[in-house]
Amino acid sequence: MANIDILTIIKFCKTASERSFKRMNPYGLKGRNQDTLVEQLCAQFEKTILRPLHRETEQETVQADLKEVLDEYQKQFVILFEENSRGVLIDRHNALLEKRGFSALSAIIEAHDPERVKVIFEDIVRVENASASGDESKMIKLSWLEYFDIAYNEFWRDLKKLLPEGPHAVFYTKRVSKKKQQIPEAEDIQRRGQRRKDSSKEATKSPSPQKKNDPSRPNLSRSLGSNEKEGLTKSVEEKENSTSVQHKVVSRPTPAPRPKPKTDRPPVMMTGANISDPHEHSVNSSKHELIVTEEKRTDLPKNAPTEGQEAVEIVGPPKPDPPKPTIEPPKPKKNLLEQMQELSKSKIEKEKEKQKEISYPPIFKQKNWKKYWSNTKAIKGSVWNEFFWNCNSIGKSYLMEMKEREQLKREHDVNQDFAVVNPSQDTLRTILFDGVSQSRAPRQWAECLAETYVNNKLNISKLQSHSKDLEKWHKASRKKWDTWIEEHYIPQRQHLPEWRLKNEKNLSFTTFLSIEIDRKSVKIANIGDSAVFCRFISGEIKHLPATYNHLLRPKNISTIELYKPDEIEFYTFEVDSLESLLACTDSIADYIFDEDPKRMSDKYDECLRELSTKGDKFEFISKMIAKGPSRGGWLEDDVTFFTLVRNERDSFIDESLKEIPLERHGTGCESE
Repeated sequence: MANIDILTIIKFCKTASERSFKRMNPYGLKGRNQDTLVEQLCAQFEKTILRPLHRETEQETVQADLKEVLDEYQKQFVILFEENSRGVLIDRHNALLEKRGFSALSAIIEAHDPERVKVIFEDIVRVENASASGDESKMIKLSWLEYFDIAYNEFWRDLKKLLPEGPHAVFYTKRVSKKKQQIPEAEDIQRRGQRRKDSSKEATKSPSPQKKNDPSRPNLSRSLGSNEKEGLTKSVEEKENSTSVQHKVVSRPTPAPRPKPKTDRPPVMMTGANISDPHEHSVNSSKHELIVTEEKRTDLPKNAPTEGQEAVEIVGPPKPDPPKPTIEPPKPKKNLLEQMQELSKSKIEKEKEKQKEISYPPIFKQKNWKKYWSNTKAIKGSVWNEFFWNCNSIGKSYLMEMKEREQLKREHDVNQDFAVVNPSQDTLRTILFDGVSQSRAPRQWAECLAETYVNNKLNISKLQSHSKDLEKWHKASRKKWDTWIEEHYIPQRQHLPEWRLKNEKNLSFTTFLSIEIDRKSVKIANIGDSAVFCRFISGEIKHLPATYNHLLRPKNISTIELYKPDEIEFYTFEVDSLESLLACTDSIADYIFDEDPKRMSDKYDECLRELSTKGDKFEFISKMIAKGPSRGGWLEDDVTFFTLVRNERDSFIDESLKEIPLERHGTGCESE
């Protein structure tokens, strides 16, 4: 997105003084229009979202790299739209739209329309494959349809949600509607022109029978000169002589008279076999008078010839042409996006019919820990000492109703987050993981880490000391992971196409967040972009990570290596000073973090109010995901949270929960 006019306009709205903005002339804004902005952004795609198509990228990873680039740009766009969709900035963008007729926000959406990107994508692939000189190993085999189905469709759907409601959304809708109208109009004009062209060709080749018999047309035979009449008469006589040789004429005797048939038919003209059009015989009609009078017709049957007359055929009035079949107007063609969506939908339906859900056996099986996934049966809301806690983890596919979760089993859950809680009489422990989507089976990697973390009896104190036990933890997790991949993961994916298996990444990544609470203190350890917000009795809010920037690649624990000492953050404080706590993955964290402490406090209270009471919170979470960041909602992602509030905080605790008796923790009895 660098060095393009859209960023210049956004910078102008953000930094220009009130006086400069009212003039609206710096940076050449007067010469800008919407089409120019869109075209200039499209010109950058080869170096931005489609950069991995060039062969400096290894061909085996082109598909994964394209999706990773889209994810990075999606995160940048989320921040850009969120910043420019409120306060003074949105007012300035509205003013530019009203007075200059262009919208930088709408231009970003228009430029990324799949119909535009498809052309650039296929041009790059064509050039790259041509320069490969027939070397199959260097050619790009990924088609646009595959790329759209795997990555771009989701990116495009999420990007459109970022456009704020109001003038910019209306402006974008009008431009899209106008573009759709222009396509069928152009096709209709082309069809009408082709029809006129075809009809003119037919008219010049053969006039229609109606024109031949039209009495209003002049009879050219009557305007002939005397010389032409003589020539015509001779030609008629010659024609008679020649036809008498060519055809055998059978003479029949005159039959007995028959009664006149009752008919309403008009008089008919009887024409000899060798006689041409009656108008031609007006020149010499005495020799061949063939019009039968009404009187004479009464004595003859309909088809009887007169004495000495040759067999004749009755010629009636000319038959009209059969009616031409009505041509229905062609149905409007579907645009590229509609074709892609239909193709994607049909593929999904076929996969549902032909294939069963892939089943991956669970890894984490500690009985004393409650496990939270998209359709968990574990308790959601419970009293612990003077606090009330709740926890859950739900995948975005179920929140967005792309998949059903009513009968969902843990083996089929596609949620990449994972959370476990261990409530006992004296301690309350929880671990939250946020799997990195561009990696292999990230939730299962998280389960391996959680299983060995508990088996090796690790805690936050050992994490702080960075003892040798941590290396043992990582090695044990990696060994369990390799065994699971070999025995369960790979055999379940043999039905997939070879190119997809070849391009899959072999590594896995996940964030890590651990909280340990006892009767004296609260200890927190965090690696990555998940967050913990703590409100103290004094009213102050503190959080980990200390600085939050979602544009940076999140720190994580991978299958290659454990984290570095400077990549983990710790925070410890007395439990008596705590009023409430909210731990969450980045979808909620992005929403709560704000440079304005007042706004951050309000959003924290809003989320805590909804999430700290009993229940799985599916409706509230799905509602916030549906809104999207530009409309005051959450980022589209899997969602995991853990809340802790004091029992006496009436504003956040249901009245019915105050009477819940203290549980006996540590039994590990839960149904799943």
